[in-house]
Amino acid sequence: MSQTAKPPFLFISYAEPDRSWAEWVAWELQEAGHRVRLDRWDWRAGDNRQIELGHAVENGQVLALFSEAYFDPRHSTADHWAAVLAAGDRIIPVRIDETEPPKLLRPLLALSLYGLDHESARRELLKVLHAPGRPRTRPPFPGATGDTARARHPSPPPPIRRPSDWSTGACVLVGVHTYQELSDQPGVKGNLEDLRKLLTTSFGIPRDRCLVVDNPLDPRAVMDAIERAGRATAFESGMLLVYYAGHGVPHPRTGQLLLSVADSRVSSPHTFLPFEQVREAVATSPASQRLVIIDCCYSARGLDALAAAGPLLPPIEGTFLMASSGATEVSLAPRGRPRTAFTDALLGILEQGLPGGPPLLDAESLFEGARRVCADRKWPGPHRQVRNDGHLIPLIPNRWHPGPPPAAD
Repeated sequence: MSQTAKPPFLFISYAEPDRSWAEWVAWELQEAGHRVRLDRWDWRAGDNRQIELGHAVENGQVLALFSEAYFDPRHSTADHWAAVLAAGDRIIPVRIDETEPPKLLRPLLALSLYGLDHESARRELLKVLHAPGRPRTRPPFPGATGDTARARHPSPPPPIRRPSDWSTGACVLVGVHTYQELSDQPGVKGNLEDLRKLLTTSFGIPRDRCLVVDNPLDPRAVMDAIERAGRATAFESGMLLVYYAGHGVPHPRTGQLLLSVADSRVSSPHTFLPFEQVREAVATSPASQRLVIIDCCYSARGLDALAAAGPLLPPIEGTFLMASSGATEVSLAPRGRPRTAFTDALLGILEQGLPGGPPLLDAESLFEGARRVCADRKWPGPHRQVRNDGHLIPLIPNRWHPGPPPAAD
């Protein structure tokens, strides 16, 4: 009686900086019933690495974690590359960041786990190990036309949109309320407090990933926070929110938007933070979906900055930018109110819901709701700019519920 041959094992090929990815992939594949080989788990002290590597590649499939480190000569030896390339059609490439593979490997169809949440990444990982296969039922005849064909093969229902996993995202809240030379903006302090509470509760962003830059003196404090938050989203959900409130002024020569810090002086443009620097930090972050909110005077001057500034700076993809006022308009901070006008409109919708809005608020519905609030209250109208479906960035469920119907007479 013949014995059923065991399926070939999967050897995980990775660069040392990506060890945590390799262990996660190996664990998920093993849990799904696959035979897995990982050097850190299966090779013992004293084993010849070159012999073990050759044996693994020769007898199994090679699941290669493509990344910047994987193609860096400092982390990949010539022996390793020779063995992996010898696997030929038994290579299963999986991309874990946005790095393009070398030209030799680009024809390979590679799965990408970059920017996915845990459950989505697990499903995609398991899916890649199975060929699509033949259909189990006869495909419909494609020549039918008219209502009869549509009735026979109705369109599938639209997919249900679910909130993104903000619990693996990050945010930066920058607020400047007390100035050394410019007029104070006490409402900005209320903005920060209420936004932080909302984002760490309703959105579920962990407190250590909600970076509050309260009344910074140095523009570098703002830039450092944005860069830290961007790195925190890498390999997870890719959700990033950046918020600024304070004085904004146009550059006296170029007209570009300048964001103030506590020590900014109108006569000295170099004491401000150019929004272009914020744009660059957001554009080059690992995040895949970015919501940027600017609540300051002349804030719409930041909209054009979403375009690429040059060949070395990629455009901000998957982004929705909200600006509280036009390029020549001031934004309002009504005296005596706990929050500035535009932020108050946004928070009102997020806290209380949007009448008649969708069950799940996204960036576009939040903006449109705030625009209507501003119009009703005779406040300056907000502006927006969108790239790559940024308007579809999911936020939180709509808390608005219609009241009970009037009682019958």
